[in-house]
Amino acid sequence: MNKAFALLTLMLLASGCATTSKSIDVANTSVDEGVVFGKIKIVYNGADLTDACAISFNERESNLFALEADGLIIQKLPKGRSTIREVFCAKFGYREAKYIFSNPPTFENLGNGKITYFGDMRIDWKTANEIKVGRMFGLIGYAATKDDVDGLLEYQVEDNFSETKRLYEELKQPIAKPEYTYSIISPRSYKTEKCQVNCPD
Repeated sequence: MNKAFALLTLMLLASGCATTSKSIDVANTSVDEGVVFGKIKIVYNGADLTDACAISFNERESNLFALEADGLIIQKLPKGRSTIREVFCAKFGYREAKYIFSNPPTFENLGNGKITYFGDMRIDWKTANEIKVGRMFGLIGYAATKDDVDGLLEYQVEDNFSETKRLYEELKQPIAKPEYTYSIISPRSYKTEKCQVNCPD
């Protein structure tokens, strides 16, 4: 296991609310939930730090999901409108960085036994510095501040359903043939309009 992913996962699991694609039991889904899947890749100051990052769905600091190197996300969420609220990264030797979307990426989790594909997202994130470890172990539970919108972030969403479905089925090995549906993230592209803090040169 990658050391950065191990560190981040331990920190998140210590909060009691983090999940990974491997930990999700898709066979036991309540009537109020649906399974969603897709991929997110995070390039931070030019480096692929996907496996040192996590995201949260819907409400802030709930439905936390720790990413692995392949960026595959398999998660159970309440049926209905779903959003990606936050992105944050914590790698030893790097500063902890956090970004809260004011206009969060949105998709519809249809549920009802269907597995919703939300697309493959690439995030490019730039900040001014990388050495600021003081907040790293405060990843969970600290109050929101202006530092929660670090640097400049942009993303693009593509439809790579066939390849991502293959990864899903390799990991979960469903006995019955899954019923898939689409709800690609909207908007499919985004870029920070104005940097607030920790702005890159």
